[in-house]
Order: sequence, then structure tokens, then C-alpha cells
Amino acid sequence: ELVEMIPGNADLRADVGAILLAQGDADAGRQALLDALVGGGTFMSERAMVAASVRYLRSAITAELPEDERSVARNIVAELMKGAPNDPVLRYYQLALDLRSGDDTARDRLASLARGARDAGADALAAEIEAFLSASAPRARPDR
Repeated sequence: ELVEMIPGNADLRADVGAILLAQGDADAGRQALLDALVGGGTFMSERAMVAASVRYLRSAITAELPEDERSVARNIVAELMKGAPNDPVLRYYQLALDLRSGDDTARDRLASLARGARDAGADALAAEIEAFLSASAPRARPDR
């Protein structure tokens, strides 16, 4: 109800999305975060917008997205990367979206990113990428 009373408050919509994700309602949480990001509201700070973007992207890479939402997700990553072009987490999200879109070459680039993260001591990121790759096993190709 509060979201309806204050429709221009993107922070509030993002908070609702985060709560829904925490409660296990991934689709509704992702949608609330997306609404906060592209619904015309205003965030109180850039930090809040970045946090909502990362929460959204983290949930988007594991979901079956319609093409229009996949395009929005790619645009969100691209915008964030303008401010942090070498950020390995953003690169992970970018490559994960590519892989989920059918770009099988992204698999090798993700594996390389995971190795680089592990070599740099970023074990949590490496483990997250490796888990994503395991969950995104290549589809069996039909016999010709």
C-alpha cells in the first residue's frame, strides 16, 4: 500500500523487491526491483540505485527472461560499467546474461573470469561464477 501512496519513491519499490527476494519470491522481487529501476521513480542516492541494480542483476542472471527484459538487464550492466569498466562482478553479470541468451562463447570467458578471481584471492566471486556455470550446463545438442 505504501508503494501505491508514494509511487515516485524508487527506494521504497527497491526495498519491496529486496524483501520479496529474501522471502523466496524471485519473480516478484525481480519485477519490483526492475520497476524501481525503470519505472520513472527517483532514488535518494546513487548508492541506493547501484544496490538495487546489483540485486536486480543477481536475480536476473538465473531467471528465464523475456527478450525485452534481457535487453533492459544488458543496458543496466552497460550503464554501471561506464563508471566501473573493469569491475569483475559487472563483467560476470554481463557474461552470464550473454550465456543465458545463448552465446556459448561466454562460458569460456566466465571460466577464465573465475580463474582470475581465484588467482586474485576473490574466492567468493570465483565460487559464485563456478556455481552459475554448473547450474548453466550446456544443453544437449540433438543428433543430426
